[in-house]
Amino acid sequence: MKQTHRATKFTTVLLALAVLFSFGTAALAADGEGVTSDAEKTLTVDAAGEEYATIQSAIDYISQQEDKENWTINVKGGEYGRFTVLGGLNGLTVQAAENESVIIKTLDGSAAPAEVSGGFPDTGGISVRDAVGVTIKGFNITMGNVTTPWHFAAISNYSESGVNGNGLTVEECTISGNGSMHGVFINTGTTEWNVRNCTFENIDEAISLYGDGTLMQGAEVTGNTFKNCSFALHGYYGGTGEAGVLTFAGNTVYGTEELRSKIVVQDQTNTGAIKVDVRDNILNNAIVGLVNLREDGENMSDVLGSNTMNAGSFYVEAVEPGTIDFYTSYQAPENGAGYWVLNENNFDNPEFVDYVRELVETANIEHQKVLNITVDDEGELIKTFTWFKDALYWESIGTGDLTVSKTVEGTGGDKEKEFTFTVTLNDKYITGTYGDMIFKDGVATFTLKHGESVKAVGLPEGIEYTVSESGAEGYTVTADGETGAIVAGETAEAVFVNHMDIVDPEPEDPKPEEPDTKPETPSGDENVPQTGDENSMAVWTVLLIAAGAVLAGTSVVMVKRKKD
Repeated sequence: MKQTHRATKFTTVLLALAVLFSFGTAALAADGEGVTSDAEKTLTVDAAGEEYATIQSAIDYISQQEDKENWTINVKGGEYGRFTVLGGLNGLTVQAAENESVIIKTLDGSAAPAEVSGGFPDTGGISVRDAVGVTIKGFNITMGNVTTPWHFAAISNYSESGVNGNGLTVEECTISGNGSMHGVFINTGTTEWNVRNCTFENIDEAISLYGDGTLMQGAEVTGNTFKNCSFALHGYYGGTGEAGVLTFAGNTVYGTEELRSKIVVQDQTNTGAIKVDVRDNILNNAIVGLVNLREDGENMSDVLGSNTMNAGSFYVEAVEPGTIDFYTSYQAPENGAGYWVLNENNFDNPEFVDYVRELVETANIEHQKVLNITVDDEGELIKTFTWFKDALYWESIGTGDLTVSKTVEGTGGDKEKEFTFTVTLNDKYITGTYGDMIFKDGVATFTLKHGESVKAVGLPEGIEYTVSESGAEGYTVTADGETGAIVAGETAEAVFVNHMDIVDPEPEDPKPEEPDTKPETPSGDENVPQTGDENSMAVWTVLLIAAGAVLAGTSVVMVKRKKD
């Protein structure tokens, strides 16, 4: 009986504890805390649900906890206002829930979601204060029409206190603007940051860097798409020491013929504050401009050779005065044709505009793909790219190809013989390697045998050509397409056919037939007997009789008979 009583009391205690636990949980839910009970420190935000209705309310809750680090906020689908990541929330991840479409409105004139102070002013969008290692992921961020103050941005760690949110990472976001302001703003003092797999559209500066007195330690801009942004990346670093690398790789950049999209990075005071690695990008009407980054180890890649430079794209090296012999070098890709365009409306330097115009005109006449702008007068350098980034463009034009082929026909054609060909262009400034042909002053020479062909690749559209052959003596030569003009996107063909047949020699005349009768003996000796003469026959008879007598041992006396 005592055991039964003790069991009953134990059961009662368990029931009481369960009631208390249930009441406490209900109270927390009623209080709107919405904290999950697992150890992952994860909150869920749902604009239409009973949990946190705003992202800021979830952030405010975390900031009140003793352990503020490494929390995760999952945001369900819907439309939300901007938010501010407060100090101390290191390692925070704010992300769209899986397979959810989350829209966040920025630069729309809405009130600041957190307290604004002199050290941490309102930035108009998602703001990260002095929290380290924050990740913003998976959002569709729209930008309104508010354009002031100058540091407004869709996502920013801007501050005026000297303390910033270092290690900021933005991933898998789409940020859409209206042609103005900043997409992601990286503030002075930020030594490490990343922007990965995002899409930026219609923004003045998609990623903007301000690194006064700051030494770069490492950053990645990888896998992003930039559409119709004046700058895909723009900024500088200015510290001293052993710099890390800013990697701009695997991105796709789309500018327009009217406004090129620019990737511009500068070592602010030429002190080795940053290294850059620009590679494996696809550039369309885009410019890569590196300023004060020509020293060994500062530029980690061959920009022209390491990126796909499509139409209208080119590379610029620029150096602040007094560091090297030239100030600015504009460089077009080798695998294309085009010309330089000076937009004088964007070149607000009338003192030097005539000089630069003359350089551009000469470069275009001579098809120069490298245009160096140095000095007008000794010791005076001309600022072009660093001040006027949209003043000088490379305008791509269409290109076409030319194929020359050889065929040898006929019983007498020598299919191992090499014939010499010359391609002459009507532009003597075409010099260099174009596919299989090497031109010098507009002329290329090569040899072909039967069944061989060569192809010139990337000749400028409109160029006229003439193809001629030598060494074909004795052949009948048929040529098709030996003259013409290059058409963009097409391959012209010059086809040469040489024909020769073996001719059999004429037979010799046959010998004349022997006549049936013997020819008469020519006259001239009276003592020579004539064939068929009776007197001759008598002589021969006497001679034979005499010969016989000699052989018989008798004498034969020849008596001449006297006539009566």
